[in-house]
Amino acid sequence: LLQGINESDIPALARLTVKDPVDVRFIERIPCGEHAVSRFPYSFTSRKVMEIIRKEVGMLVPVERGPLDGPATMFSLTGARGRIGIIDPVTGHFCGTCNRLRLTARGTLRPCLLSSKEIDIKAALRQGALDRELTEIVREAVLAKPAGNTSFRKCIEGGMNVIGG
Repeated sequence: LLQGINESDIPALARLTVKDPVDVRFIERIPCGEHAVSRFPYSFTSRKVMEIIRKEVGMLVPVERGPLDGPATMFSLTGARGRIGIIDPVTGHFCGTCNRLRLTARGTLRPCLLSSKEIDIKAALRQGALDRELTEIVREAVLAKPAGNTSFRKCIEGGMNVIGG
C-alpha cells in the first residue's frame, strides 16, 4: 500500500472477506534498496490501514493465528466469512514469529528476506536430488533463520526486484 496512490482500495479489498472465505493481507512497505528513503514517505503503517478499515468497513475482531498465517496478525470483520491479515515488518518487528522462506528467481532459498544469506537448491534439483536431500537443504534454510529482529539497514541491495519480490 502506498499513501496517496492506492489507499482508496483498502475498503474494497477488506470487503472481499465479507461474502467469500478468503484471506486478504495488507503489508507495510519495507524500505529496501537504493531509493528506500525517497520512497518511504508513501508508506502506510499497519495502524493506519486498520483505522481506515474500522472507519469505512467495520470493526476488526482479532482471530486465532493458524499454522499457515506466517507473520500476519489475523482479524475478521463481524460476520465475515474470510479474514484480514496485517503484516507489519516495520512497526511490528515480527521476525520472532516469521516462518517464511523465500525461493528466489535464481533458485536459492533465503532464510530471511532482509538477509543476504542464500542457500542454493537449484543445483541440487538439476542434479536429480532425492527428496531426503532436498529436505536437508530446506532444513538448512530453516535453521539459518535469524532468531530476532533483522535491521532494514541491511536490506537487499538494489531492492526487492533483485530477489524476485
